[in-house]
Amino acid sequence: PSAAPAASLEESRRAAAESIRNLRGWWTVSTERYVVISNLEPSARGFVRTLQSDLEALRNAFERTIPPDAPTATASVIRIFASTSEYEDYVPPEQRWTSGLWMPARGELVVRPFPGTDRGAQYDAMRRVVFHEAFHQYIHYALDRRITSAWFNEGYASFFEQAVIRPGRPVNVAESEPHVARILEAIRGKRMDQKRLATLSYDGFYDADAERRSDHYALAWGLVYFLQKGAPATRSIYAGLPAEYLERVRATGDGDLATREVFTRVDMDRLHKEMAAFWTTASSRRAAERINLPR
Repeated sequence: PSAAPAASLEESRRAAAESIRNLRGWWTVSTERYVVISNLEPSARGFVRTLQSDLEALRNAFERTIPPDAPTATASVIRIFASTSEYEDYVPPEQRWTSGLWMPARGELVVRPFPGTDRGAQYDAMRRVVFHEAFHQYIHYALDRRITSAWFNEGYASFFEQAVIRPGRPVNVAESEPHVARILEAIRGKRMDQKRLATLSYDGFYDADAERRSDHYALAWGLVYFLQKGAPATRSIYAGLPAEYLERVRATGDGDLATREVFTRVDMDRLHKEMAAFWTTASSRRAAERINLPR
């Protein structure tokens, strides 16, 4: 990075360290673009070291999939809590149901600890939450704080949540079995309404009804997975839709306006049919599984 971004990155690292000064049990570690602060027990350090390496690889995948407007001048801060009560005291009351949260006002991605005695399962769940929220954090800076529509922001965060990271190999993204099950159920029940999904506000997306909220996450994930992997695999005309959407976000500065402009030109019936055919065709899904993210 140039001298100015490098200085800003260092300043943001110092600010993160300062935020836990004199707090018993808290510690911090840094990579090139991330700062992790936590009060997890020392036995979690191995998990955090792996997470740091994975985040840098994932960040490269973010940047190649959605190039930033300019080099990032702020370190991405991740705060991982050791107790549920600490997490719930830190986040707004209306968001205490979350497992993790990107908090732009604080400039932090915060993570709730997962209960249970299976340490491996706990760490896997936390890793998926961090991957999900890290996309929200990235897109905030990459698009210079422009706000994208809920379908795009949550769809891509859910997409990257399933990232498979292996040293020396391209980052791939696996299917989400729970989301696939909901999508197939929605197709059978004629509930896969991409037009409605595209028009949902954030408040509408985060419906108070947990079942509807889960449907929204699954359908947004399914749309993004199809656009990012299914469409290229099946040579669909919709493979270019994400790039077209981002071009309009950058031009208008308004994610919802960009959605209206792009989806107005989309044949929603055709999109629905292609998506339904993709999710119900095993060979198409296998072809999509082999599509890696840009290198």
